[in-house]
Amino acid sequence: MDLDFYLWKNKIKQKDFAKRLGITAANLSLLQSRAVSPSTVAALIIHLETNGEVSLVDLLKDKDRVRFKDYLKRQPSEKQLAIKAQTFNSFLQAPQSPGEENSQKFKIS
Repeated sequence: MDLDFYLWKNKIKQKDFAKRLGITAANLSLLQSRAVSPSTVAALIIHLETNGEVSLVDLLKDKDRVRFKDYLKRQPSEKQLAIKAQTFNSFLQAPQSPGEENSQKFKIS
């Protein structure tokens, strides 16, 4: 789903959604117009904040969408795509690495 449509459908103001994402309304506007593609982290946050209604592909600039579609066309089977999707989903659900778990405990102020 397009990010603009998501915000309209859910009656969310651009500045409020930008605040939830931790970015400026101006940067959100650039993402909405697809003038820029979001960073990987920003795309994941948007995907999660929208409960998956705005997909990672929905956030890509038009030229990046074309590159992604070309990539998908080169894939020999749906089974391989399913394996890649499963790998990606496993990554999203993986527990933090041991170094990340302890990083908060040893912060030096």
